[in-house]
Amino acid sequence: MPDSLHGQTLPAPERATENDFQDIAVSELQNYCDGLEQKMIRMQQEINTLKRSVEQEKQTSARQMNECESLRRQMEYDRQYLLQILNSRAWAVARMLHYLRGILTFNRTVILELKTVIDDRLLQEAASQSSPKRKAAVLLSALMHQATRTVKKIAGTKTPLVSPLPGSMLESGVYGSFYQDDERFPRLNPEVRAITFYLPQYHTFPENDEWWGKGFTEWTNTRKAKPRFPGHYQPRTPHKDIGYYDLSQVETLKRQAALAKAHGIDAFCMYYYWFDGKKLMEKPLDLLISHPEIDLKFCLCWANENWTRTWDGQEKSVLIQQNYSDENDIRFIQDLKKYITDPRYVRCDGKPVILIYHAKILPDPNKTFAAWRDWCRKNGVGEIQIWSCRTFIRTDEFKKPVEVDREVEFPPHMVASLELIKPSVFKAYKEDGFYYNYAKIIEDVRCSTTMADRSPYPYYRCAMLGWDNSARRAEGYSVWQYFSLDSYHFWLRRNIEYTKKNFPENERFIFINAWNEWAEGTYLEPDERFGYASINTTTRALCNLPARGDYQVLTPFRGEIESPGKVLIHLHAFYPDLMEEFIRHFNNIPFEYDCEITTDTRKKSAEIKQILKAHPLRTCTKWHITVTPNCGRDVAPFFAACSDRIGKYDFIGHFHTKKSVTVNWGDEWRHYLLDQLLG
Repeated sequence: MPDSLHGQTLPAPERATENDFQDIAVSELQNYCDGLEQKMIRMQQEINTLKRSVEQEKQTSARQMNECESLRRQMEYDRQYLLQILNSRAWAVARMLHYLRGILTFNRTVILELKTVIDDRLLQEAASQSSPKRKAAVLLSALMHQATRTVKKIAGTKTPLVSPLPGSMLESGVYGSFYQDDERFPRLNPEVRAITFYLPQYHTFPENDEWWGKGFTEWTNTRKAKPRFPGHYQPRTPHKDIGYYDLSQVETLKRQAALAKAHGIDAFCMYYYWFDGKKLMEKPLDLLISHPEIDLKFCLCWANENWTRTWDGQEKSVLIQQNYSDENDIRFIQDLKKYITDPRYVRCDGKPVILIYHAKILPDPNKTFAAWRDWCRKNGVGEIQIWSCRTFIRTDEFKKPVEVDREVEFPPHMVASLELIKPSVFKAYKEDGFYYNYAKIIEDVRCSTTMADRSPYPYYRCAMLGWDNSARRAEGYSVWQYFSLDSYHFWLRRNIEYTKKNFPENERFIFINAWNEWAEGTYLEPDERFGYASINTTTRALCNLPARGDYQVLTPFRGEIESPGKVLIHLHAFYPDLMEEFIRHFNNIPFEYDCEITTDTRKKSAEIKQILKAHPLRTCTKWHITVTPNCGRDVAPFFAACSDRIGKYDFIGHFHTKKSVTVNWGDEWRHYLLDQLLG
């Protein structure tokens, strides 16, 4: 210490006052608030920028929508203008002269064009409700085909005389579906009440044994079905979850009821076969009545046609006939009482609903229905509702033909105009059936040009799946081509929106054809090839969900994986022709990986190398091919090539080029597995 400081006293340090601490706190708070304000200003600027972007996108979208609408109007104008030309007398004369000139000059192209036109007209007449027209058309069509075969034989050529559809249309497939497991819907909330038509002919009874042979059921027809053209989806095999069930077993009904309820199906509309007091196939219905614990709503549709060998209700080959009389009107409604008074029976506005399949063939429908209503009022049933299916009526007939409470659409009958496709388009083995375009119905639904859209009064709508009754008929069958799950979902959604628009909430029903028409190809029950795809799609439409489920990639709880570690992909390529398909899927893998490929011959190894050079694996760091015997299918090659390296990797993917040569749905199964695993 310096001498100058000896004896001096140092001043005491100043102590911070409470006001000083407050000033510091206020200053820090002010700085914090200033920082927040700056952040808010930046966020507001970002929000304003986003708003401007959204507004620009809206303007762009509006312009594009206006352009689309203008194009649509122009296309509609052009279509109408073209139709005027095609329907004009001048065009008819010009076309006739065109064909005449082609015949006189032996122009093969023009002759083929004329034959196509004649074939189309004959197919239309063959589907006519007029018996003479139908017979004449079938006869002329047979003569035409015989003449075609004769010409081919003489000319010694197999060149088809009818041009097929473009290949791109055929590549889309005539039955568009894919395998799905039974999907669960925890928030099941259907927008309308869905009723499915239900066939009870899955048990034996004496009359069928007598007419068709011992043990006959609907499964007999289903099992014996054969493909009628390449790629034809026949036979249909029920999924192992349901098997070839027997409706005389109450457990079958319980399983069906549980499946229907889990998928939002409100009720079954069971066909009721009643002939002069004689009932057929009533066993499932009586089982349901005797087991009130089965949670299943139901209603009945009187199948009031003749029972015939041709399954069409016509006058030929009648097995048991319908006889109508005043006495039978009363006997019928008496027999129905125990069913329509069941608490589970479908009611509309509190009244039990009775459907009739073909009301117009009754001698006096209004008299019959009045008798039913009067009897029900006097015998404890009360008021009833009678709904008539729209079957076998003229396309321009919109005035209610009988005094019914509602009409019910019944596809494929009377939904929209039909479009026939020549059997040669699908390379049919025999030209002995009728091929219709399912997509044409969907187009009419989309354009609001169905009969329901033109009707002056609303009726209950119905959708069907890919109708195909070739299992029931040796010839004269009908197949609806170009069905797809997306189209079916769209049809259902349109029907639902129509129903919500035209009916009060307590009267909103739609119908589906059908729950179990296996021999007609339209069923919601799961099958072996496509699983639960049809009923899953139905539920999605009922609950206003997209046609296809949104799949989520599961991640660990700690968050999204950025780097999974070392990854090895093993592919056993027994079928090198599938390599490109697997490469496309492997290229969806976002991480780097090593790839070990095994095959069983050096020739295949060389082929695989060439494919990999032409179609490289984008995120693969290195690949190697090992030739090893095809023992243990794909498992032994995996261990032979990778056993010494398994421990060096964090994740291993094991794949093989699967083909199932014993079934016709193996490709769909492989596509499904790869889609779910790799996208």
